[in-house]
Amino acid sequence: MKLLTMGLLGIQPYDPINAEAVLSIAFADGSCQATLSVDWAHGKRVYFDDCTLDRTGLPGSTTDITAHQARDIVRWVHDLTAADVQRLVIHCFAGVSRSTSIACALRDAYGWPYAQNPDGPAINQPVYLAVLAAATAAPIPLE
Repeated sequence: MKLLTMGLLGIQPYDPINAEAVLSIAFADGSCQATLSVDWAHGKRVYFDDCTLDRTGLPGSTTDITAHQARDIVRWVHDLTAADVQRLVIHCFAGVSRSTSIACALRDAYGWPYAQNPDGPAINQPVYLAVLAAATAAPIPLE
């Protein structure tokens, strides 16, 4: 499966092509939800904020991604592979932290192609690590 990330301004006018799915990430308070095309083959919306680390290195907010959310994302992605989805588009507000971190975790766990932003991703470690842990605990058989 190919991975693509973008921000709110990119996803709203985006017209999905054939077998594409979207993972839409909004803030925990429900703000900044994208208005998405009805033409997506599959879609999922999750709610969590950009994580912040406190001085111990642990997530410092109650609105960080949870292990349950990470497992739920991975289960949904697993279902997409069974549905022959060709590309997963992941978006958050800016398209550079939460979405990129999820894409990098899926890339690293499953070896899927991901064309990163040429300026480099802003990896959000708590998001990346939560999704990577969930993905490596539930491997997807690769063809």
